[in-house]
Amino acid sequence: PIPEPKKRRKSSIEKAGGGPTKKSKVDEDEEAGPETEKDNKGEKEDNGDKDESKMETEDKDESKMETEEEKAPSGATGTDPVTNDQDDSKEDEKEKDEDNGGERKWNNPSIIGQCIPPASHFIIEKINNTRAVLFGGVETDDDAKTTYTNNIYILEISINIVFWQCIRKPEAIDQWPVGRYAHAGAIIITGSDCPMLVISGGEDDNYDILDDCWIFNITQHSWIKLDVPHSVSKRWAHSLSVFIMSPHCVWIITDGGYDKRQTLVTNPNIVMITELVTNSKGEWTVGDTLDTNGMNNEEYKKKYQEQLQTGRRIELEEYQKPRKRDTADIERTVQALMKCLEEKERELRQSQEAVRRYQQQALTDDHWVINKDEVTSNSSRHERKSITGTPVIPEVAYRVISECISGIRRCGIDLHLLAEKLLEKKIINNRQKRKATDEHSGRTTDQRMDQLLDIIKDSVQQEGKVFEYILEILKDEDTILANKLYDDMINQLKGRASHHTVSVGDSLYVWAGKQDGLPGVHDSEEKSRITSNIQHFTPSTGQWITRGTTGTPPLGVRAYCCTAINDQLYYFGGKCGHHGCYHNSITQLDTVSLQWRELEPTDATRPVMKRCNGGMISFEHDGVHHLLMIGGYGSKPAVQLPHYKYIELSNGNWRTNEHSMYNLSSRKWSNPSIIGQCIPPASNFVIEKINNTRAVLFDGSETDDDAKTAFTNNIYILEISISTVFWQCIKKPEAIDQWPVGRWLHAGAIIITGSDCPMLVISGGYDKNHDTLDDCWIFGITQHSWIKLDVPHFVSKRWAHSLSVFIMSPHCVWIITAGGYVDIRWTFVTNPNIVMITELVTNSKGEWTVGDTLDTNGMNNKKYKKKYQLQYQKPRKGDTANIEQTVQALMKSLEEKEREAQVYHQQLQQKEREEAEKDQEIRRYRHQLQEKDREHQ
Repeated sequence: PIPEPKKRRKSSIEKAGGGPTKKSKVDEDEEAGPETEKDNKGEKEDNGDKDESKMETEDKDESKMETEEEKAPSGATGTDPVTNDQDDSKEDEKEKDEDNGGERKWNNPSIIGQCIPPASHFIIEKINNTRAVLFGGVETDDDAKTTYTNNIYILEISINIVFWQCIRKPEAIDQWPVGRYAHAGAIIITGSDCPMLVISGGEDDNYDILDDCWIFNITQHSWIKLDVPHSVSKRWAHSLSVFIMSPHCVWIITDGGYDKRQTLVTNPNIVMITELVTNSKGEWTVGDTLDTNGMNNEEYKKKYQEQLQTGRRIELEEYQKPRKRDTADIERTVQALMKCLEEKERELRQSQEAVRRYQQQALTDDHWVINKDEVTSNSSRHERKSITGTPVIPEVAYRVISECISGIRRCGIDLHLLAEKLLEKKIINNRQKRKATDEHSGRTTDQRMDQLLDIIKDSVQQEGKVFEYILEILKDEDTILANKLYDDMINQLKGRASHHTVSVGDSLYVWAGKQDGLPGVHDSEEKSRITSNIQHFTPSTGQWITRGTTGTPPLGVRAYCCTAINDQLYYFGGKCGHHGCYHNSITQLDTVSLQWRELEPTDATRPVMKRCNGGMISFEHDGVHHLLMIGGYGSKPAVQLPHYKYIELSNGNWRTNEHSMYNLSSRKWSNPSIIGQCIPPASNFVIEKINNTRAVLFDGSETDDDAKTAFTNNIYILEISISTVFWQCIKKPEAIDQWPVGRWLHAGAIIITGSDCPMLVISGGYDKNHDTLDDCWIFGITQHSWIKLDVPHFVSKRWAHSLSVFIMSPHCVWIITAGGYVDIRWTFVTNPNIVMITELVTNSKGEWTVGDTLDTNGMNNKKYKKKYQLQYQKPRKGDTANIEQTVQALMKSLEEKEREAQVYHQQLQQKEREEAEKDQEIRRYRHQLQEKDREHQ
């Protein structure tokens, strides 16, 4: 048999990132040999393709020897080393087959995230069994343009998926190595939670040899430059390895390479040992440096033994620590299980008692406004009526009547007097209508009342005789009452906190939250009456309108989660307001019909923790919408799922990082797997959706395994699939001061202006001292950098509020701040500052700055509407040009498709002609055969 050639030994660069695929001028110089290289020395490459290796000379010689061996005949005399190697290789393969069960197969994993483009000459190092880090190298884009990068990539690896995260140099940071290739690197893992990548040397885009050494903190995403001798770092195509002597001492072995163009590093510097040690501040610094001579004396051996013994002593101490806690842990586990059993029995008894109390209350409750049964029975006798020319359904809206009378009571009108006026309807109709003009709106009473009537009629679906009388009184009799009720329903949002505002198209909706008059009970007629209203804001008018809903609203009215999908709003969890009552229900509100629909009731036995102050986003997979709920604070979970953490707090409540996924089509729950640096049990954070598979989270209250709570300022980036959530944590780098402090109960919203730089805006909240924060920031998700916005105090100094964003144009954004508290005494923000509009615009440098700020009064004048129209029409002017460009592009594409179709048609005709010719040849051949057969006969 012809012997198989030996596998060519890979160069250090090929090991780092794969061998070259396209030869640059430098490659050709090396392969030509020293003489040709000398002639070409100093030439620059013109085409910019400098992305391949410059160290193939020694490999070429070796390859030549292998080729000569390969050409040797199989029957050659003497010993055939290749054949011997082949036999050894077969033995190795047999052993591997036995270990792997006979399977040796290739496969190709899927890619998620910001994958590296075609690249080589980078370094990649393993962090742990599922993570790796990659730095630098030569990248080539779709236009075959080559760049030498300084990007860092973090890889999360599973059996069928590789998730890529790209970390680029932030503009505000100078402490970052330049782009390079043919460098060396190694991973440093000292047993702590801060793995590091060390790199050195290489060449830049000018073929200059770099003389530097850096370590990258993979957790903090920050670089530190090491002060090492030139003999260590000024080389390329070399290698690095690391020996961990102890958690506080690391030896970096630098081996080989070139120190000039094709000049190998020589002794005593071929191999160098660089010692890294931690100082009193815990920072890594350079200790001793040894060359080959320094490794061959007694002092070296003594130093090695000392460091090794120190490391072993520390490892032994760390190993013994958890063993001492094992017995106590088992006892605590048993006690916790017994306590859990007792709590379950107590919860069962409480639930049974609560059911009995609720049934009794339902039998004894009395309606304080009007007898509902009597009004309902009278409604059937009415035929279709019309109020001010608009037909409405002739049924009594008991809830709406109660709502109107409640509004009248707030205006100070005695209900007994109102009843007398109802009986005097004939007298009222004969009175002269007042034509008073309101100075604020410029409307007469009739005009205001007509608009009020339209709003009421649009908000209700039922009507009765009593409601008709009330409307006529409001319209015909009392101007002051009409104005007060008009202002109560239009132009104002009542003070509230612990709520959410959600955008649907060009509208903004806010529901419930903590507010005056809303009873903090599990359920009641008054609670249902108030929470059956939703407030609706339209930027085009600047007005808030209270709209009634039908169906049963959720009971979790505070600190709930909310998100929008098309015209539907979805609400999850929340709390009632009385002690210890949390929910895990999902309720849908149709913003067109304004009808509630309960998808999942609260269920204490469901493996979804009842909680509030968590986060929820939506995403779509294969045409099906899903809800993903993360984290929160609430009651003890019925089931503690294995992938997540649940921490009991000192007040008896629990905090978790549980992920609950809900399929809106099948209406089934699931729990995704977690990859990466997942957030610990947390609540009071903000989470916003970037696109269908990405989200950003800015932290709040985190609780560790020891039940200690911290208020952090970490950013998390989430990559979401149907079965997996990948987490990336971005901590504040030590070198950067421009970073918001840790906080909780703040508000946030996403800003996506159509560019590739989405931003997260946050404001206010509490700090760790329970002081109300007075700041507003935007975070560039691509650049990982913060910018502080200069907004007025009455915009940002609040907590438990909400933020929403309206994109007026790519260069203008409106941020809507709504509700919240102003201090620790739970004092609501009051008018005219309950709702504020903050305008963000880009300056000549493309930087976002604060423009105008409007309060409630500023939203109700002609100047506001003019400003809205101006901002709204700006992008529309560009739309016409964009549409024309799109049409032209489509026409051009259509013409190209037609040309392609013609080419295909011609090719088809040619194929048909060829087939016809073949058929004719076959027929002729058959005819010839038949003729020969006849001749033989």
